Amino acid sequence: MNIKSQPEILVSGATGGVGSVAIQILHKIGYENITAIVRKEKQIEIAKKLGAKQVIIIEDDNKPLKKGIFDYFLDTVGSNVTLYGLKRLNYQGVATVCGNVAGNSLNANILPFILRGIKLIGIDSVYVDHNIREDIWSKLANEWNIGNSLLYNEIGFEEFYKTIDQLLKGQHLGRTILKV
Repeated sequence: MNIKSQPEILVSGATGGVGSVAIQILHKIGYENITAIVRKEKQIEIAKKLGAKQVIIIEDDNKPLKKGIFDYFLDTVGSNVTLYGLKRLNYQGVATVCGNVAGNSLNANILPFILRGIKLIGIDSVYVDHNIREDIWSKLANEWNIGNSLLYNEIGFEEFYKTIDQLLKGQHLGRTILKV
């Protein structure tokens, strides 16, 4: 991705732990055309405060292909959300997938791949080379550091089940740290 060309970037899970960090880092390093995917109206302002220029409330559709709008799609959710983004990639667009909270199956149509030449790339954080891992950690601590703007909540064990329930209902924001 080249900052100078200011590509159109779509980010799913915009108010969740990974998506919110992705939006903040992209915004911090100079990307301007960031569009966030959310599920609820109340998440729109949060996504904009994190750095999204535009926000889309996801809707289901059965069309195999939609108008290409985005150059890159960072998917942190999986399943039908992945499918939503793939259909909206421009010619030669790239989608990266690193999450599966919505599910780990993908009932995708082949048309975006053969008509637009899009690419789907899985993000591996487990087996990545140690030198690459250290480089990313260094960037997270320095030029990508979002410091105090991290969206998180600390809870005790007594709040654990309530928080899990909120997560399953799509009412959870950011990361949660369990105090022990």
